Amino acid sequence: MTETEKPGPGRRSSAKGTRIALILSLAVNLLFVGLIVGAAMTRHRQGNLTDRAVGFGPLTAALTRDDRHALRERFLQTIPDRKAFSAAAAADFAALVAALKADPWDSAAAGSALQRQGLRSQERLAQGRAILLAHITGMTTAERQDFAARIEAVLAGRRGAGKAPTGR
Repeated sequence: MTETEKPGPGRRSSAKGTRIALILSLAVNLLFVGLIVGAAMTRHRQGNLTDRAVGFGPLTAALTRDDRHALRERFLQTIPDRKAFSAAAAADFAALVAALKADPWDSAAAGSALQRQGLRSQERLAQGRAILLAHITGMTTAERQDFAARIEAVLAGRRGAGKAPTGR
């Protein structure tokens, strides 16, 4: 072994730091993907996806109940085969769980499952953004101003921000 090939104290801590960063990155990715896919797979009592299927945090919370319902319906129309969508998401989670349980650890298999989940999530998020923007574009000036006020209320942590103002 030459001088440049010998593992030293600096290399060991660098490898350990990289490993910790990868584990933390995986945990964050799993949390994000789990939230998105879990929301998409959650069913409403009648078998529909819940309001959380299209989630934009404060924006979703600031929408009126009727607006959330209308946007959810439009979003569901973008999923041509919901059973296939849910089955693909479940298969990716099963592949990820199998990779996590594997000994020895198969980073490539876990990465592949996360990649598929991430791509699916990005597609759904892009569709949700387009639907939300079209909805906002169709609002009157007064409705947009009410929506802006409800967003501010949500961001300020006030209750009832998504309730329709009286007279609407």
